[in-house]
Amino acid sequence: LPFPTARQRVEYLDHVTAYMSEHLPDVPILIAGNGDRLLTVAARRAHIIGLTGGDPADGAEDPLAERIDFVRKAAPDRFDDLELNIAITALPLDGSGMPDLSIPRRFLPALSDEQLLRTPGVLSGSTQDMAATLRGYRDNYGVTYIIVQKPHAEAFAKVIAELR
Repeated sequence: LPFPTARQRVEYLDHVTAYMSEHLPDVPILIAGNGDRLLTVAARRAHIIGLTGGDPADGAEDPLAERIDFVRKAAPDRFDDLELNIAITALPLDGSGMPDLSIPRRFLPALSDEQLLRTPGVLSGSTQDMAATLRGYRDNYGVTYIIVQKPHAEAFAKVIAELR
């Protein structure tokens, strides 16, 4: 099967989501990613935008805030209607407070452990610390939709209980 370039895949996503918006207006669209081109399509077409949180290696002081600001500028008339999502890719699975970094390391292999720990999708510390981080994402950035990976579901249940 052909594997188009990233640009071609984003262009096709734009085409498909335009079609869906016209023909299936009641179906919510979630688009997740980090790059400018993809987030521009998401800002135009999506109801829910999944943020990967930016790359702490790129020098941005707050990469998540920078990506959200990019979306805000790309969707000035729609931003308040968008739901912002973040995927939690690592969190402590035991009482150590240190997350298992195997999933984020797979997607960000060039980053050090220290850099991975600074990505918004990685939670660390106690259950209370992780809940406080998520409250901060909500209060500071408007992130209200959180997803976790299946291996983290049981550990994340404690965070959910703390958030209630």
